[in-house]
Amino acid sequence: MEDYRVKVKTQKSTLEKIMGHIPLYHGYKEKELRRESDKILRNYIFQNLSESTQNLKKTQSKLVSSDKIPFAKSLDQSITKCDTISQRINHAESGYSGFWDAVKIKENDLDKLYELDEGIAEVSLSTKESTNEFLKISNNIQTEDIFNSTNNEISYNLERIEDQLSKRYSLLHGYGEMNA
Repeated sequence: MEDYRVKVKTQKSTLEKIMGHIPLYHGYKEKELRRESDKILRNYIFQNLSESTQNLKKTQSKLVSSDKIPFAKSLDQSITKCDTISQRINHAESGYSGFWDAVKIKENDLDKLYELDEGIAEVSLSTKESTNEFLKISNNIQTEDIFNSTNNEISYNLERIEDQLSKRYSLLHGYGEMNA
């Protein structure tokens, strides 16, 4: 996966490069670039999870049209969870702390935040791939075992993302050191 921090730093304008030599501005701009990189990464995660939600909805629709109603009903929870998580990612805090805020977000905290989000990005990609596969096999699902194994894999990935989001929230709100 591409490291967006490098990409954002290399795409500075000439004026930004010149202003980077101003001591106070330099530190501010470095933090801002870290936040922008994290936002790009979170947009990538959001796209993966949105596509996963759409795949699950299409799978559910195929199951309904194939008269596999019990399987289709079982997907409701995964659809809701995937959609909720994607919205949490889309509206997640960017790691900004004001001058007077009690909890200050330092550069190393922003780096940890990015690392957490990289982990979420990997799981979101895996989830998207699983839902793509689920959609492909949805017409051929005959047994509960096949359905449950795929649905359980997706649910497990969503739980992993929720766990990482909790760590992310804790890091941003000063609840202690988080291991990525």
